[in-house]
Amino acid sequence: MEITTEEFNVLSEYIHRKSGICLPIEKKYLIQQRLMPIIKKLNLNSFMELYDRLAYSSNSNLEHEIIAAISTNETLFFRDDHPFETLHKHIFPKFCTNINGEDSQCKINILSIGCSTGQEPYSIAMAAHEYVQANCFISKIKIEDFNILGIDISSDVLLKAESAQYNDIEIKRGISDERKVKYFNKEGNDWIIKEKIRDIVEFRKINIVKSFMMLEGFHIIFCRNILIYFDRETKQNILKQLLNILTDKGILIIGASENLFCLSDNFESRSFGSTLFFEKKMEA
Repeated sequence: MEITTEEFNVLSEYIHRKSGICLPIEKKYLIQQRLMPIIKKLNLNSFMELYDRLAYSSNSNLEHEIIAAISTNETLFFRDDHPFETLHKHIFPKFCTNINGEDSQCKINILSIGCSTGQEPYSIAMAAHEYVQANCFISKIKIEDFNILGIDISSDVLLKAESAQYNDIEIKRGISDERKVKYFNKEGNDWIIKEKIRDIVEFRKINIVKSFMMLEGFHIIFCRNILIYFDRETKQNILKQLLNILTDKGILIIGASENLFCLSDNFESRSFGSTLFFEKKMEA
């Protein structure tokens, strides 16, 4: 079953209205691929029948399932490697040096947006643990000084993230043998992240298209490969909120293919190695 242009138009408009995700016609294949399992499960005969179910019923569970199917992105541990190396060598030292002073902040708060099934926030936590271990003789920093929050629009992926349970295929995507031994326990056919990592990570269901100003005080925000899915107005609204929840000189890390050009003047671009990131301007 192939999706027609008319079906794509009505479904993409619905998805945009409900989630802010903007899908150009080039993403026609994505809607077909992501929604086909739902069509089969409901025993429907076309994508238009699916739209009719959405438009003319009050089935909020179906709406949630559609948005979750479209918004769930590929994820893996230590994706692209270099941002985590930049954390260890450049960004963590920037904030962690303040821990040694009597007037230092109590915690280093990190936000992972679109955290999906948890690989990114857990990778950040592992990177924090490795930084603490490497600097334990010259710094007072402890793993308990880190707070990491992962947020996502999908309840299903957050349940998976909270379980901290991954199969062999998921583990092989980014986890070295050394880290597997160090940070995971084997239980049956799966691997469970150890408590020392889980204890500094939490998860919440939040739709960033809506207000998320209940969050505040983040020193580092990961918003990687998220903005590319939204239209210009939605991107600008998200960036305004990110600006407000970042601390002074806070760091925003976005995807390698993304940029803030013509979207916000309140961030200064910085680079370290292969990583381009953005620092909140003091006057912002």
